Amino acid sequence: MRFPTLLLLGFLVAGCTWEKPPSETLRFGQHALPVEVAASMAERRRGLMGRSELPEGQGMLFIFPTAGKKCMWMKNTEMPLSTAFIDAQGYILNVDQMQAESQDIHCSDGIASYAVEVNQGWFEKRGVRAGDQVSGLPPAP
Repeated sequence: MRFPTLLLLGFLVAGCTWEKPPSETLRFGQHALPVEVAASMAERRRGLMGRSELPEGQGMLFIFPTAGKKCMWMKNTEMPLSTAFIDAQGYILNVDQMQAESQDIHCSDGIASYAVEVNQGWFEKRGVRAGDQVSGLPPAP
């Protein structure tokens, strides 16, 4: 009886896959930014909630299914973040500073297809601002 149990356990473990979140590397001028991709509704809702840190020099890319005025908040997010709202052509509409655990709503200044969240100050330290173009974005839906 022991051998079949171990054999079954071996098949179960072999069938498991350890999926990394989908990732991309975006470019803000000369600055590369590896990002996790939040494309599904569940991924966008979860975002960075429940995490205590975001590795320095990394971010999260939110891909919206339709372009429009997009809004975000920081409920259950334990670290301050900067968010860039980006249009379908890859131009930054605005960058907002968001405080940890805040329920303040932050919205795009125009029709956005994407948003990128990074540790607060990442954009500012690199001189990234509204009007700059981002490259490496997946095609907008």
